[in-house]
Amino acid sequence: MYKVLIAVSDEKMITEIKALHVWGGSSGFEYFLTENKKDKLFSDLKEERYDLLIVEMSANDETLFTALKRIKAEGLCRRIALCGSVGDLQTARKGMLIGAYEYFISPLEPNDMIRLFSRIKKEENGNAASEIYIADELLELFENRNSSIGEYLRTITDIGIAKNAVKSVVSDIFSQNEWLDLYVREDQYLGSDDNNDDLIEKFLSFFEIYCKLYPPHNEKIHSVIDYVLFNPENDLRQKTLSEKLYINSSYLSTMFTAQTDTRFVDYITIVKLHRAAWLLRNTGMKIVEIAERLDYKDIGYFSKQFKKLFGITPSGYRVPENYDFTI
Repeated sequence: MYKVLIAVSDEKMITEIKALHVWGGSSGFEYFLTENKKDKLFSDLKEERYDLLIVEMSANDETLFTALKRIKAEGLCRRIALCGSVGDLQTARKGMLIGAYEYFISPLEPNDMIRLFSRIKKEENGNAASEIYIADELLELFENRNSSIGEYLRTITDIGIAKNAVKSVVSDIFSQNEWLDLYVREDQYLGSDDNNDDLIEKFLSFFEIYCKLYPPHNEKIHSVIDYVLFNPENDLRQKTLSEKLYINSSYLSTMFTAQTDTRFVDYITIVKLHRAAWLLRNTGMKIVEIAERLDYKDIGYFSKQFKKLFGITPSGYRVPENYDFTI
């Protein structure tokens, strides 16, 4: 079922809209009424996905026009149609500037609405295939740790398609790698309220973390990486791990570096510190407790290593990103 959000204040027009025999049934479209106000529109569109937004508009309503341009730019609703009680050439022109689909004039005609519905259905069928293709391409780049993934994501000009592709890839990666829940939260990277730049920045941050924690490797050391990622708080010293997994210690060190281009001891540090970062942000544990839990006996050394990796001290990292430092 397609959802249409209608923001109309004129009572006569509301009655006309309700009376149109185009809703439900075979059309596949249902309408939802809301207030013709900027803040209410943003609230509704962020809370629910709508396939079409119909707004009552006049040429001198600059505030609403600005809001519609922002709605379009942020991908809150890809399709916007305008309507009015009288024909207004200036409003129609402004509608074209924001990429409005239609400009309806009262009395509303069922055939005009049906033609618009047909156009939306054709686009949706095409976009569905396009989104699947883009998500598949993005997932392949991600799994292959391809550094061009950011450039590819920037070529997707439709913010709605980009968000859906990112959401699909993030969900797939989390479902395929259960260990990720020990280091990052999936909801951090779904980008529901992000603009295009923020979406890409967050996604690439997730990509970087994934590449660090899960470097390319073959089956010979897969069991090692798998054990480490699922047990970051265990004793992961090379000798201990070699004995546990029945692998020659020297062979482990040599093979690990050759395949991942990272020394084994450095990899263990990366894993433990990313686990520390998760504990800092998601628990109330004291920093000294986190350090001890991850087998760091010296809190000063732990803090130094943490700052070296993240560019910030453990206490600084714990402060929420949106914390307001002003008094």
